[in-house]
Amino acid sequence: MALTQLYGFHRATAPMTANLLRDASISPAVAEAIAMMPAAFAAIVELLLVGWLVDPDRMHLVRAALAHSVSFQTWRSLCVTNGLDEEDAVELVIGMVSAATHE
Repeated sequence: MALTQLYGFHRATAPMTANLLRDASISPAVAEAIAMMPAAFAAIVELLLVGWLVDPDRMHLVRAALAHSVSFQTWRSLCVTNGLDEEDAVELVIGMVSAATHE
């Protein structure tokens, strides 16, 4: 599953990613080095959207839920701060995305 793999990537790169995100606000060189990250995560969201049958009126909610789900900060909050294992974190965010598809 894509989110399981992405969360594994977040785990493997957590110290570096946390430092880069921290330092981007004070270092133009770091900010430039990670400038492509938002576009890369937006592309991941677009790929994940393919798997959901969504009423067009709710697409913005599903897109927002997916964008939240793939972010490093969400992974860190769920798995590091709140101590969830990645399987439970993925189950939780899939539930959130699924809820966004229904009225």
